[in-house]
Amino acid sequence: MRRTPLFASPLFMSRPPGTEALRAELRAQIQSEARASAGVQRSNIGGWHSQSDLFERAEPCFVALKELVFSSFRQVLQSQGKARGRSVSPQLRLGGQAWAMVMEKGHYSAPHHHGDAQWASVFYVDAGDAPSDPSSPAGMLTFLDPRGSRMGPDPLGLFEVRQDLRPKDGLLLFFPAWLQHHVHPYGGSRPRVSVSSNLMVG
Repeated sequence: MRRTPLFASPLFMSRPPGTEALRAELRAQIQSEARASAGVQRSNIGGWHSQSDLFERAEPCFVALKELVFSSFRQVLQSQGKARGRSVSPQLRLGGQAWAMVMEKGHYSAPHHHGDAQWASVFYVDAGDAPSDPSSPAGMLTFLDPRGSRMGPDPLGLFEVRQDLRPKDGLLLFFPAWLQHHVHPYGGSRPRVSVSSNLMVG
């Protein structure tokens, strides 16, 4: 009997090579700004959240960040198109917003999605410290089953209701913007620095 997955939610992950210098520049720039401004409150519980204008900034590190995210996003769209038997032009017009997050011990984010965007991304500039217990959920990014409570009981445990992911330095993620997710309370002593994006195809 053939198994066909229906309505699967794609998650694209990569660790682009050669980002060490870029990440060092971003970390210094973002942490400096976090020390100088109060930031804004969104889904973050504690921590610092920048304005959503990183793709509009002229500093070389933010220009390079935008190029990295958009070039990777084009690859994601082409890969998803291929999986669907469709051709996606590499010349598509792309748009989006990006913001930085700095988390310290005890900070987390509540379950949320990314509004009216089509795709979302996260780039871990500095993933911070991993917990000493590898099984601990501390600091994990968790994706939630978009069906929510409508699925009903699953006594055999045959369906996923959540997917946990341990952030790593330089990890770049892309996923549908409607996919709910949250971050467990971070437990490291070194600040975690990340950049999230809302992405659109024009």
